[in-house]
Amino acid sequence: MKSTKKDSERVEEKAPFAQRHPRINFVIGLALLVILVFVAILLIGLIFSRLGNGIEYFVDFLKKFVSTTDKVIIVAMIAGMVSIVGVVFTSVIAKIIDYQYNIK
Repeated sequence: MKSTKKDSERVEEKAPFAQRHPRINFVIGLALLVILVFVAILLIGLIFSRLGNGIEYFVDFLKKFVSTTDKVIIVAMIAGMVSIVGVVFTSVIAKIIDYQYNIK
């Protein structure tokens, strides 16, 4: 058995990349972190800009709708929305309670 490499060199070759090259591993990790933070900041800025435009458009639409629609129709729509939200809320709460009862 002729072996030109020592046992310590073989162990060093089988070690993970992070243990063999800690500085390179640190630089790669830092670069990935900087890129990830930069992309996250860009996405958050894009979301807020789109969300702001959407809210502005919705408020303008509501202003125009309320100013041109009869008040009785607006009151009826509000009452209908409140009843729909109440039914949905009650249904969700009932399902949650039923689920917890079935678990016990």
